[in-house]
Amino acid sequence: MSDEVKELELEEAIEMVKGSGSRFVWVLGNSDKKLLAETLKVDGEYIHMFHPEELLLSENPESMLPSASPIFVCRHGRTSKIVADSLKKRGINGYSLKGGVTRYNPDLEDKI
Repeated sequence: MSDEVKELELEEAIEMVKGSGSRFVWVLGNSDKKLLAETLKVDGEYIHMFHPEELLLSENPESMLPSASPIFVCRHGRTSKIVADSLKKRGINGYSLKGGVTRYNPDLEDKI
């Protein structure tokens, strides 16, 4: 098994959310969930929001996560990759949305 966190394309991530119970985890705190849901093409109930520090500094981050295979999301894909990599080192497997939400909707840059 690779030590590298897998970065998912949006369509692959959507399939995982709708098919296998994964959930999107927005790692930049509170943002406009409606705009995120429109970009991620899922209902807002499939998106959970945390500040990265909440997950990274928690003694038990797995208890906070909404699914066993969360898909971490941020604006450009860097913060979500850092969170996913850090949690993987603690035994928590997850994914990162490749390029973040602005890759799929550049208009979100100044809105979230």
